[in-house]
Amino acid sequence: MRNKKMILVSANRHKEPYPVYPLGISYLQSFLATNLPDLETYLFDFMTGSSDDFVQVLKKIRPDYVGISLRNIDDVNIYRQESFIEHYKQIINNTREFSESVIIIGGAGFSIYPELLFKTLKPDFGISGEGETSLYLLISALQNNQDYKEIEGLLYMVENGLIMNKRVTFNNNPLLTFDDSLTDFYWHSSGMLNIQTKRGCPYKCIYCTYPLIEGSKVRTLDPDQIIKTLSDLYNDKKIDYVFFTDSIFNISNEFNMALAERLISADLKIRWGGYFNFVNLDQKLLQKFKQAGLSHIEFGTESLSDTILEKYGKPFAVDDILRISGFVISWK
Repeated sequence: MRNKKMILVSANRHKEPYPVYPLGISYLQSFLATNLPDLETYLFDFMTGSSDDFVQVLKKIRPDYVGISLRNIDDVNIYRQESFIEHYKQIINNTREFSESVIIIGGAGFSIYPELLFKTLKPDFGISGEGETSLYLLISALQNNQDYKEIEGLLYMVENGLIMNKRVTFNNNPLLTFDDSLTDFYWHSSGMLNIQTKRGCPYKCIYCTYPLIEGSKVRTLDPDQIIKTLSDLYNDKKIDYVFFTDSIFNISNEFNMALAERLISADLKIRWGGYFNFVNLDQKLLQKFKQAGLSHIEFGTESLSDTILEKYGKPFAVDDILRISGFVISWK
């Protein structure tokens, strides 16, 4: 009997302001390789391949499972408002026509509107939120004819309608191995790769989707794994810039300080950036991060009005913005 096969698909084609490495499917592939070693997994990225290419891959591999990651719903450009839903429908239609695989959808975009997108796209299953453990449990259940009905984050149809299971536990130790061919493309296209040091966001900004996607409980990831991943990127590919895609980097600062010390000790010569806000941050912490390679900060300032900041649910005020910005500007 042949090994079961799975294609993990990054459906994203949006290149503005730059192509973003499909981190989610690499986390999934790394986790499955460790926990389901007999499952053959393949990556397909619509940033580097067309619909015709995808059809040819389906015909060649003949997958048992296809997992489709939806990163964006539209281009968030009010002047164009380009929706990506028709593109996602085409991917699923092609998968149905040219394979007999079980179709599973997930990703950040799906996790924002899981019920609506499930009913619109009609996959076999959906996974809302982080997918590693849920996908592993689902495939294990399908392969062994076991019950999958209680898997956290899982969506599926029954006779009476859609079931959507709540997620109450989270993965504290995701594994990550970058795909060589995709690494080359994204490094040359955007000049950076992305990696997480933590998941989850404790803040309650009224417009933000991070708590829907990752949950509100912050989980710091394994610093040994982070250093190993960065070391591999630098030593094998000479990649010297990464962006930490945490919802906000400067939370769990005890962990951040320890990670900064590890980065300094590793002497990787890697520069990095991240999303920051104006609380849990002082000049001493910033100097330590700078010593560890920090060269790029993106602040979610949003407004210079205390009234607006309060209505947005921001945890900082205008005085905090001015004070912390002054620290950063004074760097030499």
